[in-house]
Amino acid sequence: MKVSLSNFLKKLNWRLVVIHLIAYWFFIYSFLMFSYVHDNKFLMALLNHPKNWFNNPKGWRFDPSSLDIDALWINLSKPIGLLIAFSISLAITAKKAGIG
Repeated sequence: MKVSLSNFLKKLNWRLVVIHLIAYWFFIYSFLMFSYVHDNKFLMALLNHPKNWFNNPKGWRFDPSSLDIDALWINLSKPIGLLIAFSISLAITAKKAGIG
């Protein structure tokens, strides 16, 4: 059975697509915020220092390994949030469709 693109777009539930995209954004953003909270010392340094703090590494009181771990958490938080949001979305859709 061949489905044309226009027929597929007509059958698509746009309200559900928009709701899932908004939920994806909330999950990605929340995981990003949780990645900053991961290291309280790093978070307080970001909040309490001036904007040129990153340009002056001599004033930092961190060892490089902790900064690497913090950067890793921050960089991995978005894909992890996306994967978890997608898996929840897939599970909800499969349950409503009667697949799983």
